[in-house]
Formats: sequence, C-alpha cells, structure tokens
Amino acid sequence: MSAPHPFSENQYPKPNRKLNFLNDVQYQSSAGNLIIGEQAGVGLPSTVTGVILLGKEAGEAGADVKLESIAIGLEAASLGLGDSTIAIGRSAGHGVNAKNADHSVIIGDRACTGLSGTYNDDCVVIGTNSGISGTGASSICIGDTASAKGDRNISVGKNANLNSASTQSICIGENAGRGTTTGTLQGNDFMCIGNEVGQAANIQSKSISIGSKEINSGFNNATSDEGIGYGSIAIGTSANGVASSSVKRGDLSVMIGGACCYNGIATNSVAVGALAGTTNPPAEGTVSIGFNAGSGTSASVKSKSVQIGDSSNIAGSGTQSLAVGYNSNSGGDYSQAVGVNAVATGISAIAIGAGSRAVATGAIGIGGRYNGGATYGELGTKAIVIGDGTALNAAVEENAVVIGASAALSGAGEDNVIIGAFANSANATDQAICINASGANLAAVASGLVIKPIVVGAVSSVATIKKPSDSGFTSYLAYNPTTGEIRSVLHS
Repeated sequence: MSAPHPFSENQYPKPNRKLNFLNDVQYQSSAGNLIIGEQAGVGLPSTVTGVILLGKEAGEAGADVKLESIAIGLEAASLGLGDSTIAIGRSAGHGVNAKNADHSVIIGDRACTGLSGTYNDDCVVIGTNSGISGTGASSICIGDTASAKGDRNISVGKNANLNSASTQSICIGENAGRGTTTGTLQGNDFMCIGNEVGQAANIQSKSISIGSKEINSGFNNATSDEGIGYGSIAIGTSANGVASSSVKRGDLSVMIGGACCYNGIATNSVAVGALAGTTNPPAEGTVSIGFNAGSGTSASVKSKSVQIGDSSNIAGSGTQSLAVGYNSNSGGDYSQAVGVNAVATGISAIAIGAGSRAVATGAIGIGGRYNGGATYGELGTKAIVIGDGTALNAAVEENAVVIGASAALSGAGEDNVIIGAFANSANATDQAICINASGANLAAVASGLVIKPIVVGAVSSVATIKKPSDSGFTSYLAYNPTTGEIRSVLHS
C-alpha cells in the first residue's frame, strides 16, 4: 500500500492547521495557498487566499503578500506582492515599492528590483533587470534593463526607454528612447522604433522616430539621436540623426529617408529621400523631395522653398523658391527652376526646361538651353527667352524679349524684340526688332526693324505712292526683300 500524499486531506484532516513538510513545505487547505521554500511567506495573514510562493524567501514579507498572487524564485517578491500579481525569477519583484503593483506580471532575474521609484498596477515586465526604475500604470516593459516609468508605455529592447519619464510612449529596439539624462525633458505620446533610436532627453511629444544607427558609413548617429521636435516624424537610418544638440529640431516636420536631415530641420518642413536636406538644416516651411534634394552644400535651404528631384537645390535655395528636376537650382528669392539642370538664381527669375537659365532679377527663360558645356548665354534683368535652344551661346541683355527655337543664338541686345526660329541668329544689337518666319537665319539691324517674309507687290509708278493726307505723317516705310529690313523713307 502506497503512502498517502503529503497534502492529502486524509493525511491532514484539520482544515485550518498550517502544516509543514520537511520544514520547507506549507499548505493551507482552507485558504488554497501553496508555499514551498525556506522562509517563504513568513507571517502570511490567514485572510490571504490563493497564494503560491515557491523558492527560498519567496514572498518572505508575508504580511505584504496579497490575494491570489504568485512568486516563484529565490527571493522573488520577498518584500511583498500585489493582488493577482505574478513574479517569476531570482529576486523578481524585489523592489521596495513593487508590492504596490496589483494585477501585474513580472518575469526575469532581478526584474522590478529598484530601490526607489514607483510601481503601479496592470503592468507587464519581462527581462533581466527590466523595470528597475519603476513602472507606470498599464505599461509594458520587455528586455534587459528596459524601463517604462510613465503610464501606458510600451518599451521593448535592451535599455529601451531607460531614462524617460514619459507617458503613452512606444520604444522598441536596443537603447530606443533611452535618453541621456533623467529624461525629465522628454515628451509624451512619442514613438521610437529601431536600434539606438531617439537617444536624447529632448524627444518631444507626439513625435515618431523609426530607423537605426548606421555603423561606419559617415552617418553614425541613430535616428533622432539628439532629439526630435513636437509632432515630427523621422523615418530611416540616421534620419534626423543630428550630431549636436545645438542644431534645429523643428516641430511638425516630416523626415523620411536614410540620413535625411542628418543635421536637423526647422519647423513645418518636409524632407523625403536619402540624404535629403543633409548638409545644412532646411529652413522653416521647406519641402525637399528626392535623393540629396535640398542638401545645401554651399548655402542653406531657405524658408518656404520647394525642391523636388535628385540633387535639386544642392547649392541652396532662395526664399519661397521652387526647383523641380534633377540638379535644378532656384537660388534666387521667389525664383522658379523647372527641368533637368534648370537654373533660376535671379530674384523672381523663372527657368523652365532642360538646361534653362535665368540668373538675373526678373529674367524668364523657357525652353531647353543645355549645350553640354559650361558656358551659357545668360539673361539680363527682366529679359524673357522662350524656345528650345534660344540664346544658347551668348547673353541676352536687359529688357529683351526672345521667342522662338534657336533664336538669338549670338545673343540679343538691350530692349530687343526677337521672334521666330533662327531670328537674329548672327549678331547682337541694341533696340532691334527682328521677326522671322522664313525658316532660315535672319540678322537684326541695330535700332531697326527686320521682318521676313513680306509679300512684295508691284506698282505702276512712283506716282502711285502718295503722301498720306493725315497731318504729321512725313515718311513712308520701305522694304528690302533681300535683308528683310524695313526703313522709314522721307517723303520728297
């Protein structure tokens, strides 16, 4: 006949008697408690029910062990345990105030063992040394030395959110949201996801940082390594990974792309693309979209400018300017450059088309003008050039108007009006008007009018041509069909 089970009611029929087995086992049938281990549950009140304490000194401060709690491990919850709380692991829940955390789960070697700090209800803490700084209400903390001191936080990863006192934040990744100080400056409702993302005390509220630290690539800081502005978003390896706390971290900005805005960004700005806005911090209200867009190698990208395209405005931008296209540049204030290699560096200048240029104040260049070389025909102040290949090799002086493909190939003088393909392709003169529809080259005449073609009709005699009767008319127009020149001829 086998021996009765040591916890059998038949073996120990007195329901309210505390019984010992080998000096280490205690069973309270009436309370439903199970206690195994030397000094485990010492002084547990008779009113406490449903408790399981397993391990030497587990729940040793029995007077502070509450209903339906579980402690498993050497010194687990030795200072007490909250209602319906589970502590598993060596010294798990051993913190001075950990006993105050009801309805919580604590798992890991020395988890929740802080000598100070507050431990609140409804928490999940898993990992070696996790939660050592305390836990906020309804927080989740998973990982070696991970922390979630604020309420309703989620921290996953080694040292995640370690020094922050934020609330409703999400930190996922090794050292994510760790902070460099006590974290008192860190905001709330932020998100840091990625290896070493957001290691700063100035992570502002409602911001999002997603990325990681890039090693040995020239951009060794993690995303938002020195902080991020209120309501801002940084996504990508080293995005907003500024190297100094002194640079701009604007509020309500968006940064998406590897090393995007590596040196920070101003308020209300957008940068999308690898290396976008990298060299200098884009100014307030800017939009930089494309690889290396708005990187500002020689000047900063100024306020409310827009640069779209690979390497657009890499030389900086003007205030409220627009650059669209590969290597486009709107360096002048209020300027617009649209097209591959388009350049509008004059104030209020407009350049539209591949290789188009408008470098003077108020200049307008529309049409492709790229000749594959380093020399261009520049536009003077308030000059207007429209057409493919117009003024390709020579300057167009101020106030001139040139319209037509390959017009003014040799430039245009001041106050010129040049209209038509190949018009004034041979010489640049001042105050000239040249209108060409012949399909061939037509040279302008200084201070003259040249038009081709004009229908030439015969007259019977000079006498047919009569002086106008209107007062003030003293001459006639004469036309040279060879040159296309029209001149005023005095009446005899």
